[in-house]
Amino acid sequence: MASQYLELISTDEEIFEIEPKFAKKSGMLMEYLEAMGYVEGGPLPAYGLPLNTLRAETLRPIVQWLYLHEKEEPKDVIYRHQHKDDLKVADADMALFDSLYPRDKLADVINAAYFLDMPDLEDTLKKYTAHHLKGKNRSDAIAWLEIATSNGGKAATGGFKELLG
Repeated sequence: MASQYLELISTDEEIFEIEPKFAKKSGMLMEYLEAMGYVEGGPLPAYGLPLNTLRAETLRPIVQWLYLHEKEEPKDVIYRHQHKDDLKVADADMALFDSLYPRDKLADVINAAYFLDMPDLEDTLKKYTAHHLKGKNRSDAIAWLEIATSNGGKAATGGFKELLG
């Protein structure tokens, strides 16, 4: 009997099972499946999908986020645009992203969300980060993001260095 779950395989070979409908929240996964001949409602691939650039510790919170939002359909670009200034983040999302410590783990998840082309997750991560940075000065933002600095705090280094320059 074929599996009812889609298997994602991290670079360190941990297997994550997701419901096939979750793939609709990732443009990259949908392209991957379509290239394999998958049609919605059809049989799932007999083998897992290797995600050779994502470690398990990065993929795990993404899969958790998918299950937190399993009842939600992907939002369209118009909805996201209309709600772009709304910084509300669900308590469950706050708890999940707060667990990504040190902050380099958060940076890895943000990069993975873009790699997987997951606009709803990208949007949630942006709002989460904006929520925590709102009203902070540069020094406090650097401290929250845990950005190492050089040159007496003038030059940022690390996972978020592009954000604050």
